[in-house]
Amino acid sequence: MCNNSRQVIPQKIRKDDTIRVIAPSRSLSTLNKEIIKTANKRFKEMGLQ
Repeated sequence: MCNNSRQVIPQKIRKDDTIRVIAPSRSLSTLNKEIIKTANKRFKEMGLQ
């Protein structure tokens, strides 16, 4: 077993960077459209598109 305790600090997100959201497995088709709309609104409020 490797005991590598070095902390990895990624670069800050910049404008036009692509991010991916990792979430529990659940199909978007099972979610209410209002929930998806709210999530998209919150992402946009954080400056994400």
